[in-house]
Amino acid sequence: MLALCCGWLQFSTQAADLLSWHTRVHGVADGPALNAVTFGKGLFVAVGENGTVATSTDGSNWAAQVSGTSNGFWRVVYGNGTFLAGGGRQLRVSPDGTNWVAVPWPNYDAVLFGLAFANDRFILITRWAQDQNLWTSTDATNWALTGYFSMYGLVLDPAYGAGRYVVVGIMKDDFPVRAEAPFVATSTDLKKFYLPDLDLRFLATGAELQSVVFDGAKFIAGGGALNEAGYIGSSDDGVNWHMVASGFPDVNSIAYGDGVYVAGADLGALLVSTDGDRWTTTQVQEAVAGVAYGNNTFVAVCGGGTILQSDPVVTLSFAAGTDSTLSIRGPVGRSVVIQAVDRLSSTNNWKTIGSIVLTNSPVTWTPPSSQLQGFYRASLQD
Repeated sequence: MLALCCGWLQFSTQAADLLSWHTRVHGVADGPALNAVTFGKGLFVAVGENGTVATSTDGSNWAAQVSGTSNGFWRVVYGNGTFLAGGGRQLRVSPDGTNWVAVPWPNYDAVLFGLAFANDRFILITRWAQDQNLWTSTDATNWALTGYFSMYGLVLDPAYGAGRYVVVGIMKDDFPVRAEAPFVATSTDLKKFYLPDLDLRFLATGAELQSVVFDGAKFIAGGGALNEAGYIGSSDDGVNWHMVASGFPDVNSIAYGDGVYVAGADLGALLVSTDGDRWTTTQVQEAVAGVAYGNNTFVAVCGGGTILQSDPVVTLSFAAGTDSTLSIRGPVGRSVVIQAVDRLSSTNNWKTIGSIVLTNSPVTWTPPSSQLQGFYRASLQD
C-alpha cells in the first residue's frame, strides 16, 4: 500500500512505500484494447475497442457488460449520475454502467477528440479538418455548442478549478498537425479563451499535452514530445505554468485521489507522486491508456487489454486547524497502524504509537501527549 507520512512542517513519502500494481481479469472475450476508465457511483467503468465495457466495484473483480455497439469507445467519464462513453462519432450513456443507450451525436462531420466532466457539466471536444468545436451538456444528451478552436491549438483535454476552465493540447502551425509547443488555454465561460504564460523551459519541450487534472489547489498537466519523452507541468491558477518533471515516457493520462497522483504512459509505465513535482516510475508490460481513482485504489487500463490495480491507498495528514490531530483516509473496515519518528533520515527508526480501525474515511486520531513526534506515517495491517 501507499503510506504517507506527515511532519510538523512538511509531508514526505518513503520510496519503499510507493504503489505496487496487480493484474486483474476483466472478463471480456479475446481481450480487446482498453482505452479509458472512470469511477462513479461506487463503480469503475472501463471501455475500449469493439464496444467493450467492463465494470467493477472494487477494481479487482470485473464483469463484462453489453454496450449495444461494436464500435470502439475512446473515452468514458462520469458526472451528474450518468456514465458517458464516446468514440468516433458515437456517444452512449448509462445510469449504472450496465444498461447503455445511444444519444444523438451533435457534430455530424466531426469525430471525438476529448471528453470530460468538469464544473457540473459534460464537455465534448470534436474535430473536423483543422477546426475544433467545444460542446457542453448537463445531462450528456442535449448538447450546446459553446466554443471554437481553429488556428492555434489542437485541444485534447479540459479541466476546471480555481474559477476557470483549462484546456490543454498541442500548439500547431500547419496541417497535418505538427507539435511545436505545449498548448494551454483558459476560460471562465468556455466561450472566450486566453493563452496563459508558459515558462521557456516548458515551451522548449515541444510536448503534446494529453491530460490535465485539478487537485483542489493546483493543475497538473502531462504529455510527451516527438522523441517520446514525457513531461509534466504545474500551475496554481491555470494561468502561470512551469515544467516540474521530465525524464520518463510520454504521459497520456493523469488521475488524482486522496493526495496521490498517478500518470499513465504510452510506452508502458506508471508514474506516482504525492506532490505533483517528484515522480517515481514503475515499468509495466503494456502501454497505459487511462487511469482512475476510487474506493481507495487506482485502476489503470492498457492498450493490450490488461487492467492493473494498485495496492490500497492510505493517506495521513494533520486535521484542519491543528498540528497534533491526525486525519487518516483508507479502506473502511481495515485496521491501520500509526508510527512516528522525531526526524527523517536514511535509516529511520519508526516507533508504533497506536492503531485504529477505519470505521469511516477519513477518521481523526490524536496521539498521546507522550508520543508527540516530528513525523508520522500510517499503514494497513495485513
